[in-house]
Amino acid sequence: MAGGGDRRNADLLSLVSEAIAGWDPRVERDLFGTAEPAAITAALNGWAQANMGSAIGRGIFYRASVGAAAGVERRDGRNVVIKTNRSVFAGERLQLSLPIKDRLSRAGFPAPAHLAGPAPVGHGVAYAESLLSAGEPGDTHHPALRAELARRLAEMVALATPALEDVATPPATPTLVRRRGPDRGLIRLGQRGGLPGGTVGGPHGGDLHRGLTVPERVQIPTWAEARAFLTEYEEARDKPFLG
Repeated sequence: MAGGGDRRNADLLSLVSEAIAGWDPRVERDLFGTAEPAAITAALNGWAQANMGSAIGRGIFYRASVGAAAGVERRDGRNVVIKTNRSVFAGERLQLSLPIKDRLSRAGFPAPAHLAGPAPVGHGVAYAESLLSAGEPGDTHHPALRAELARRLAEMVALATPALEDVATPPATPTLVRRRGPDRGLIRLGQRGGLPGGTVGGPHGGDLHRGLTVPERVQIPTWAEARAFLTEYEEARDKPFLG
């Protein structure tokens, strides 16, 4: 699993130290030019002061995978997430996604509001969003929760689509991919271009990011659940996915 500090209300230095101790810190080296927790914490604190006008008061969480995310409470009491990515990911893709997420947030959809950045930090680029903490993790194998996710996806696409008129995106081509076989199954909802989409899959469970045949990872829905999700998504938007 990706590196992460799980203790709440700890200082950020401790959270970064715990994450690096339990995970290969190559991501931190790429982003911050160092794997030293004190240097990473100082870089994030300096970024917060320069771009949000308030230093970090305490850490809430720290995660590193493709990029790094630090949940923090600023000294002015506001909870935010500082997300750091490699510079290569901070170009057109980020410039497209931030206005769309902002539109969702303003419309009342549970999406974080953009607060600051993108701006350089270390060797990477960081931006800040509001920290959403309402609710509890749920079991997405539960039919009622799966149906709610399908409804929310349809709502997100409907709210986000008008925002594409304000940004330059490549032509969007709807895609629906179905694969079946003895050891894999996948439905991929998406639009080549800027529209939101999703991926579900696995006839017997598995992690698409680590291989559907890895037996110890079963978070991804079964093939039957994936087909049910597609049906519920189409019902929520009141038309076929490719329609």
